[in-house]
Amino acid sequence: MRLVDGTVARGTKAGELAALVRALRGLNAMLPFPTAIKIFVAIEPVDMRKQFNGLWSAVQEKLHEDPKSGAVFGFINKEHTRLKILYWDGTGVWVLAKRLEQGRFSWPAPSAAQTKLSLAPEALALFVGDIELKHGSLKPWYER
Repeated sequence: MRLVDGTVARGTKAGELAALVRALRGLNAMLPFPTAIKIFVAIEPVDMRKQFNGLWSAVQEKLHEDPKSGAVFGFINKEHTRLKILYWDGTGVWVLAKRLEQGRFSWPAPSAAQTKLSLAPEALALFVGDIELKHGSLKPWYER
């Protein structure tokens, strides 16, 4: 259902799709990673007190990756309310952090067989944009 201003009403399938598209556009503008970049997220939670050196070590020891490879590495806390991203841009290390004020990030369940998950930049945008990946919709409490 289209509203008077041309937007699509939330709660409809078209409204949910429109919200997803807006979320992806907004996040891609904030975190413009190239489409060819590798993105890894740690499935197991890490201590969010870790900063540059601690996350650097987690990439090497837990994910078995080279932090200087140019890939993006994502970490979550135990409560799934905080996210940190480590990124080497060739000149230095970036640590980006997000704390949710309400709700939890959708995150893969830990397993003994898998320590990391490889994502496309669009999938990272969905994680960070707080999109419910199981149902492909915004979480009910989240308002844009």
